[in-house]
Amino acid sequence: MDRQRSKQKVFLTMAFGGPNSYTGLDMRRGHTHLVKMGLNDSHFDAIIELFGATLKDMGVGDDLIGQVAAIAESTRDDVLGKQDLGPNRSGRARLPLRARPYRA
Repeated sequence: MDRQRSKQKVFLTMAFGGPNSYTGLDMRRGHTHLVKMGLNDSHFDAIIELFGATLKDMGVGDDLIGQVAAIAESTRDDVLGKQDLGPNRSGRARLPLRARPYRA
């Protein structure tokens, strides 16, 4: 579990605009085995809800929680191995997470 936590910390740091030191698989390949085991939208929704509740408990404002949820949502199709690789649900083109620029 420590290894998983470490991977998630590095990935989330990069995904939310921090330094990119993530060297793991892309979201699609990294979750393929879980999709084969039944990972689906309900599981993804539960993780987003838990993430939001944790941030709320930590005193993070609703506006920032919404931004975090939007970033997490942008990974849904890749995590769940969905075929549609076009624009995300907001209509914007999706960048692979590794291609996102660093934001200070």
